[in-house]
Amino acid sequence: MPLNLKSAELMPTDQPMGILTDYYSSFMSNHHMKSEIEEVNHRLEDLCDRRDRLGLKEIAGGTSTAVPQRRPTTSLQHEPAIIGRDADKAKILEMMFEG
Repeated sequence: MPLNLKSAELMPTDQPMGILTDYYSSFMSNHHMKSEIEEVNHRLEDLCDRRDRLGLKEIAGGTSTAVPQRRPTTSLQHEPAIIGRDADKAKILEMMFEG
């Protein structure tokens, strides 16, 4: 059965190339993903080694129970209290206002 020009035009010529390109892209993507997983795994193993060398242990529940203490905020200025020096304080204030 002879092949005519019209039927040759209808056949996709890039299909085999597309399959190869898809396969290559998939292969490279899988290779890249494998490299990423190996890198993360290596970093996790390094962290475990460091933890062991430092003698750190896991806490049940996985988090620290210590709550950081924070000073309460205020808009008031802190003025130091002077105790037992009222006479001296009065003299100093008097000298400041006279001058």
